[in-house]
Amino acid sequence: MTALLALALAQGAGKITLAAVGDVSLTWGVQAQIARKGPGWAFEKAPMLRTADIAFGNLECALSKRKGAWKKRYTLIGRPETGEALRSSGLAVVSVANNHAFDAGADGFRDTLAALRGLGIAACGTNDDPVIIERKGLKIAFVGFGGYTEDHSGLIHRIEEQAITRAVTDARSKADLVVLAMHSGQEGVTHPTAHQRRIARVAAQAGADVVLGSHPHVWQPVEWIRAGGRRCVVAYSLGNFVFAARPGRMCETGVLEIELDKSGARAWRKIPMTIRGGRPEPGHPARPASQKHPRPFEGHGKASPTNSTPF
Repeated sequence: MTALLALALAQGAGKITLAAVGDVSLTWGVQAQIARKGPGWAFEKAPMLRTADIAFGNLECALSKRKGAWKKRYTLIGRPETGEALRSSGLAVVSVANNHAFDAGADGFRDTLAALRGLGIAACGTNDDPVIIERKGLKIAFVGFGGYTEDHSGLIHRIEEQAITRAVTDARSKADLVVLAMHSGQEGVTHPTAHQRRIARVAAQAGADVVLGSHPHVWQPVEWIRAGGRRCVVAYSLGNFVFAARPGRMCETGVLEIELDKSGARAWRKIPMTIRGGRPEPGHPARPASQKHPRPFEGHGKASPTNSTPF
């Protein structure tokens, strides 16, 4: 191979698109709809997950035949067969480091991991991190950390700053790009807490290129953090995605598309969607003019007030 050809190949390769979505809960009314309409129903209106190089989501439920292991207000357990909806979703990796992964107990969590393996979907947020996926000559590492979990067995990574630094640093040594999933924040609030911001900063300083948040069940700002000569794109909360949510802000969602190359995150954009009947569909929701809360994806604080950076 000539030096000129090698240079041309290097310049033309290594640009990928990561599509990221929020909470996927195959329970309650969503599970009933899948049973009636088939596994393709849940993600039918989100083809961008299938055309992206990698698609990520937060699996906000257990997949198990076991009953709830804890007394809590909301128990999210889907039947293993309902997980078939994930097979055609386009999702390549999901985070299981969240407060519902253990709703069916430790054995139910193991059932979930087994179901995901059977579907060919990687799970981050466990002791097997980092999950490394290769696309177009680039290795992308995923690590996950969660708060508010009932896991006392050490199977899920709990949010702790030193542990995040170690995990991201380790992933950085094994991959070209690092994505951190964090399950943190305050439910129903459209702006990040100081804790969310601090964890994102810790991850960026350790070498993360992307931070993807979940737990608030509403969309929160997306912004850039610069650390160590690199830019990290931070989505504090991606809201719900496939979820039996009440109408309102918890149904205002979208797909975050991030363009990356070996140098890191280059650009991002939001594709607005609305949850209708438990599944996402394209477009903004209809909204009375009298409503005062922010429109979907409206900026807050120091976050970007626009829907994207040049993609």
